[in-house]
Amino acid sequence: MRITRSNEATNADFSRQVREEHHALVEAIRAGDPISARHMAQTHLYNAGRRLQQSAQAGAAQRRGAAGPSRARARQLLQGKSS
Repeated sequence: MRITRSNEATNADFSRQVREEHHALVEAIRAGDPISARHMAQTHLYNAGRRLQQSAQAGAAQRRGAAGPSRARARQLLQGKSS
């Protein structure tokens, strides 16, 4: 829960998507439509997993960038290879 709240706080698009998914789910429940409600819940869970994965990949890329070049790239640079 803490991770998803952090993702929503740092990515406005994630926050908007979550609100829209929750709204659609509530509307399906209010309408008494269990098939749509189930579909919206499944869609929301799928999308939540996708958002978590995107956030983890972005965080890993950011950490790699902050840590400098990879070991292989550092070796290339030390050997005077520019690419």
